[in-house]
Amino acid sequence: MIDASNNQNNTASNPVSFDQQTVEQWQALAEKSLKGQSLESLTRITPGQITTHPLYTRRPESQTALLPSPLKRWDNRLAVLGNTNSVKNANVLAGLAGGISSLQLSLENKALDDTDQSATLSAADILAILKDVQLNIVPVSLLSGKHFSANAKTIESVFAKLGVPTTETCIAFNADPIGYMAQTGDTQIDLPVLLNELVKLAKHTLQHLPKSTTLCVNASCYHNAGGSIEQELVATIATASIYMQSMLDAGIKAQDACDTLAFQLSCDADLLSNVVKLRVLKSLWHHVATAMGAEKPGCQLTVESSKRMQSLMSPWNNHLRNVSSATAAAMGGAQSIVIHPHNYIDNQFLDKDIALSARVARNIPIIVSEESHLNFVHDPMAGAYSVETISTTLSNACWQSLQQLERDGGLIDALQTGRYQTAIAHSQKQRIQRLSDEQDVQVGVNRYVNPEDTANLNNTAPETALSDRALIVKRDAQSFEATS
Repeated sequence: MIDASNNQNNTASNPVSFDQQTVEQWQALAEKSLKGQSLESLTRITPGQITTHPLYTRRPESQTALLPSPLKRWDNRLAVLGNTNSVKNANVLAGLAGGISSLQLSLENKALDDTDQSATLSAADILAILKDVQLNIVPVSLLSGKHFSANAKTIESVFAKLGVPTTETCIAFNADPIGYMAQTGDTQIDLPVLLNELVKLAKHTLQHLPKSTTLCVNASCYHNAGGSIEQELVATIATASIYMQSMLDAGIKAQDACDTLAFQLSCDADLLSNVVKLRVLKSLWHHVATAMGAEKPGCQLTVESSKRMQSLMSPWNNHLRNVSSATAAAMGGAQSIVIHPHNYIDNQFLDKDIALSARVARNIPIIVSEESHLNFVHDPMAGAYSVETISTTLSNACWQSLQQLERDGGLIDALQTGRYQTAIAHSQKQRIQRLSDEQDVQVGVNRYVNPEDTANLNNTAPETALSDRALIVKRDAQSFEATS
């Protein structure tokens, strides 16, 4: 019989020691297991075109850790969908009853692929959509295109008619004329005039609507068109800098200008790359806003699930991709999240499970918040040598690209001449080639394909009447669906 107490005493008096191994010894053993290949053969390029190495042993000198921010429940935002005002209202009320905390409302009555770009929702339309909504406690975020100034007056009149005090009015007007130009390819818009309208709206918002914001740099169009993470971030910072400078030139204080500006990005299923992307965005913007005079340069960030990652093949896989997207948003420090239903692709539903897919989509951020508590951990990847090194490398690359962009004439010129769109198209081509070569995997698309899953392949994207320079959604799976 073994005497446990004596055994414990022996263990305490004679602790087991382990030989210390050097990195070189570990590397030799690792390469032996690789059967002659070098350790660097494990180096990978992510779908977002970020290079990752197999081992990181040092923390970079320059840090990209995010500044602490208040930890609170996530803003679970609903993208309001529906073909009629009554359907939209029903979806809004169901969402609010099921855990939604804010609304994203498009004030464009027509889809972006429609030839009528001027149609916008009237005050009567908005009243019908927001019927029975307590607008004094439910924030509303707008997508209002180039008519943001007129749309702002319209929705303000709705809030006033419903008796919501200006001190309680919470609207994100989200003026973004450069983003509109990039998304639609409308290079004929008068940007100086729109920037002037933007400044006027900012002054009005800052003076009369203390809980509202004016601008949003929405970089989702660069992502959904197939751009790399570096291209997304460069366009985001360049756009935000132009908006900030326009407000500063008009006499708006730097801190006020920073406070009335927000960001919206898309995240796909590549968890590590997306966390790095969001961390670097906050780091870059902190540097730029500080240089422009902001004393507390916060980054108001909304993340929406990627549209380019969605597939018609095995559409429930899109739900799993949404989970990864939401997780990255939480770990990257987003304040708001929009999850698009897994069966809403190319601006249409694939089946009749609309209520179910809406519920599943809105439950993802709730689980991430209420069960996983990811939003109550600040910057959880800070300090990891790999994340810090990749973040620093990406940040430096973005600065170099920003400087080169300015030398070449700036972002507006690059969009007007089509240079930026061409570069993004090249990145998209590389993405598809890597999927074709199975260097990257999309489950149910280029690997693990269910041959019987062809029910949705007749659902094709509608014809577009936009300019060839429009950064429209280009789903990674489209070319594979066409050959299935």
